[in-house]
Formats: sequence, structure tokens, C-alpha cells
Amino acid sequence: MATSMLGSFSSFTPSEMEFNAECIDIDIVPNFSLRRLQLIEGEYGPFRPSMSMTVPLWVARFLKRRRRCQIVIPDWLKLDKLEELLDEERRDERVFKELPYHYYEISQILFQEAKDDFGGDLHMVREKVRDIHSVRRNKIHNGLSKLRSSAPVELDNIAGAEVCLIQPFMQSTLHRFYRHEQAAQAAKTNAAEAAEAAAAQAMAAAAQARQLRRG
Repeated sequence: MATSMLGSFSSFTPSEMEFNAECIDIDIVPNFSLRRLQLIEGEYGPFRPSMSMTVPLWVARFLKRRRRCQIVIPDWLKLDKLEELLDEERRDERVFKELPYHYYEISQILFQEAKDDFGGDLHMVREKVRDIHSVRRNKIHNGLSKLRSSAPVELDNIAGAEVCLIQPFMQSTLHRFYRHEQAAQAAKTNAAEAAEAAAAQAMAAAAQARQLRRG
């Protein structure tokens, strides 16, 4: 059981997290007409100018780099939403507010690829995301410190980038648990063997005593 738990906490690199984030759907507004766009990973379309549509983030990135679309910034990444979320994160030191699992990776991709789609808010939005990430990271560090003292910790709503922070600690903890479990099992086995040996010796002594009385 411990071995399977260890396997479930295999580490993901930032590039792997970004790759997974690119599969998330996002809205775009194309500036071209095309019935179908055939790519290695699949077929997408139809595309019509000024008509919003939903595609995976990697397709949006592909088109944006070729200046063939505008990316619609998600509501949760709007400045007013981020300001509200940051206030809530700071108010409650124990609770993580709900965000898309790959919020950090998605935001970094859009900061790089869709600067013009943020209008004049790019700098402030980038700053708010950085602050939110920092506040949540501090919550995780504080939570892990409490975990070492066996205090209950709530880690609901943590995101992918934050899981990466927890993985080394969890792996270390599970390894220690597994070693403790092995040592405990070995101690039980040794105790059982010692008890069996003592019982055998007692039976042998009793049998010898009975023979002596008969003699």
C-alpha cells in the first residue's frame, strides 16, 4: 500500500505542467475564414472572422503567434476578479480560494503570448497573479510546518504549481512512513518468532519434567 502511495506522488516539472495546461479550452476570436484547420493533433473549425469559438490553449497559441486571432482573456484573469481574490486569500490564512487547476501556467502563457489582449491591464494583472501565487505559497509552507507537528491542515483547492511545492515534502513523508511500517512489521515478526521459540522451550521443559517424575 505504501509503495502505491509513493508512486502517486511522482514529480511533475514546470514544463510538464505547462504542457498539461495547454490542453485547457479557451475562447478566441479569429480574423480569418477557414472551414477546417488540420493539425497533427486534430481538426478544428470552422473559423469565421469576429465569431468567438472555443479551442485548446495550444491551438490559440499557435494561431496567436501567426496573428490569426485574438485570445479572449478568461473572467478569472480579469483585474477586478484578481483584486477580489487576492483580498480573500489574504483574509483567510487557512483556506485556498478556488481557481483553475492550471491558473498559474495559463496566466504565464497568456502573459507571454497575448500581451495585447490584456489592454492596459497587463502589468497590474501580472502583479496580482504574482501576489496571489506568493500568498498561496506562504499558506502551503505554513501548512506543512503545522503538518510536522501533527496539526490538521486544509489543502483544498490547491493548484498544479502548488502541488509541485508539496510533492518533495509528501514524498519524504511517505518514505519515512514506509520505512517505519517496515520496521514495525519486522519488530512484530521478531516478537512472534521469539514468542514461538519461548513457547516451544516451555513445552520441552514441561515434557522433560513429566518424564523425570515418571522415572
